[in-house]
Amino acid sequence: MPTLRPTINDNDSYLAKLIKYIPGEIIAVYTAIIGILNPGNGTQLPDEKNIYAYIIILIVIVLITPIWTYLAVIDNPNVVQPPSGKKRAAFHASIATISFLVWLYAIGDVLFRSLLCGCLKPQLDCLKQCAYNSAVASIILILFTALVVPLLERLILGKPIPPLPKPFFLNAKAQQIIDECDLNFETFKSDCSGFVKAVTKTFNVTLTGKADDIVDQIQTDGWTILKDGVDAKNKADKGWLVVAGLKSANHTPPRNNGHVVVVVSGGLAHNKYPTAYWGTLGGVGRKNTTLNYAWDKDDRDNVVYSARIV
Repeated sequence: MPTLRPTINDNDSYLAKLIKYIPGEIIAVYTAIIGILNPGNGTQLPDEKNIYAYIIILIVIVLITPIWTYLAVIDNPNVVQPPSGKKRAAFHASIATISFLVWLYAIGDVLFRSLLCGCLKPQLDCLKQCAYNSAVASIILILFTALVVPLLERLILGKPIPPLPKPFFLNAKAQQIIDECDLNFETFKSDCSGFVKAVTKTFNVTLTGKADDIVDQIQTDGWTILKDGVDAKNKADKGWLVVAGLKSANHTPPRNNGHVVVVVSGGLAHNKYPTAYWGTLGGVGRKNTTLNYAWDKDDRDNVVYSARIV
């Protein structure tokens, strides 16, 4: 399965940073194939047939890299920051592909140089006369990793959101609710009502039916209807069981199904949207993510919050 690149650290070298923009599988496959096509010391060209084979393989890898990277980002449930998953995935797919080509140029790969210089036959004099310059390659590497990528990331993806803080002294019951959410997420990540029912059942609270039914039930006796997301966060911090939801007919426009989430102890987004867990019908829900990602801007301020002591 595709994987996201490792985190880039401040003390990484420019080449190390560049490699981290590229999926590890792509680097591994390319390196293995080069070892087969050019088994020497990498300072001279292989047979002519291997050079043409390299061109074909390079084209294939360049075409696969954006697709592989896109899937790595779009399929990862832990990527929760804005913008949309598709926009973030497309950005990283583009950067990975460009980074792969910059990496080949920066390391002075003899086969890649032969392609750039039009040396399609094993002639050393051809490479010596080539305009490739290692100093220029190093400058391109530094500019790309230190300035171009960070600038594009800021302009296209926006300002990073810091991790949401948790209360320093987390209430034991609040932690138990979070643990139950984590425990049930994989099973019900594509079923919002099933997820809420599974979590609440652990605390001897019975909810039945689909999301619309649950929204009605959390407004009956035994539940305390809350004022807003701030009130919901405060109750969750104290270890109350908090459920939020919006019926299908109250969405804009109306939907076939409502939506419900479990609010947990955690941070507030924009000082109004509490942290929650939820499943998503026909998709994958979110873990430990603020509630503004559970509904769009037309609906998230109309959500019903309700809580009870458990």
